[in-house]
Amino acid sequence: MKYRIREQNELKPSGVEWLGDIPKDWEYHKNKYIFKRISNNVGDNYDNYKVLSLTLNGVIERNMNNMGKMPSSFSIYQIVEKDSLILCLFDIDVTPRIIGYVNTQGIISSAYTNLIVKNLYSKYYYYWFLTLNNQNILLNYTKSLRNTINNENFMSLESLACSFFEQQKIANFLDEKSKIFDEAISKKEQLISKLELAKQSLISEVVTGKLKIVEQNSKLQTIKREKNELKPSGVEWLGDIPKDWKTLQIKHYGKFQSGDFIPADNINEKGKYPVFGGNGLRGFTDNFNLTGKYVLIGRQGALCGNINFTIEKSWVTEHAIVVYNKKNIDVDWLGLVLKIMNLNQYSVASAQPGLSIDNITKVRSILPTLTEQQKISKYLDEKLIHFDNTIEKTKQSIKKLKEAKEALISQAVTGKIEVL
Repeated sequence: MKYRIREQNELKPSGVEWLGDIPKDWEYHKNKYIFKRISNNVGDNYDNYKVLSLTLNGVIERNMNNMGKMPSSFSIYQIVEKDSLILCLFDIDVTPRIIGYVNTQGIISSAYTNLIVKNLYSKYYYYWFLTLNNQNILLNYTKSLRNTINNENFMSLESLACSFFEQQKIANFLDEKSKIFDEAISKKEQLISKLELAKQSLISEVVTGKLKIVEQNSKLQTIKREKNELKPSGVEWLGDIPKDWKTLQIKHYGKFQSGDFIPADNINEKGKYPVFGGNGLRGFTDNFNLTGKYVLIGRQGALCGNINFTIEKSWVTEHAIVVYNKKNIDVDWLGLVLKIMNLNQYSVASAQPGLSIDNITKVRSILPTLTEQQKISKYLDEKLIHFDNTIEKTKQSIKKLKEAKEALISQAVTGKIEVL
């Protein structure tokens, strides 16, 4: 399907700042004239329906094997029909996707607003609300601490309207173009996944000694170690290791110690020194409690066990563990080893998962010579930058594709372009 950009003489002011000009024969109507809210409680018949969920990927059938947050009974859910629109009109500031299009009959949480379109084309309005979502337009109309739009206020808001035939053309065009964008984005996301796997595989093979670092033509290269160069480590996650490498509890790498408390009010974007918490950089402050480069282990939260590094002077909070490495331990190598150990698996299950220093320091790992450690960290530093650069470029490409998709949807639903 083709399109053209409308000439300025075909447009008129909409009177709405973000919307700009619209086609002369298009109108702006209150939602109460376009939509009807339906609230049909399923009651005890819920077993006869698919359970649906509003996600970033649209309205999809819920995976009942992955229970997550579930109601005490699905009898409180509402029935939704094919071609309905599902809107999340609460917590709009933190909801990643406020709109979904229903492709199949089912039931969904009654917290959502279920709309049918009167005498116009539903899918067009899916893309209309998607544009409002992408530009955070509805946030301007929310009330209460939970950034909610109630039914009365929603119905008093206005949406664009053109002929049923033109809306259908626009929706079909956007279905076609969105599929092309989504396929391109999916391929790039798959590439990132493959690069991440290849990167982690290389780190693991080098750090555990399956690959040997050698110098050829003034460059560090890897060759596979022969079986007769290896020995059983006795540590399940390590497998075989080079014969001259040792195994030991990681407490022998150095001193493991939690950082210090800092009031949240002391953390901002204008401070002089970086503040590192359980998940990495939190912000900046005017004081420091650590000087030099050290490995940090996230101590609390779902991401506990993640690895970061301090830089020069910084403040490390009590939610991170500082590893004061011994002189025979290269700090960059240490970070690589701790990363592949997946320390998160040793977290204590609770409302706030966390790592115990006593527990993790008993875990066994490896110890090559300092010279070997430095070779490993130098080689991987050179190699990983290529992976990271390619991954970053691919992420930027995905970002541009998403922006182009959003722009095309906006131009189509607001009439800036005409679908031919």
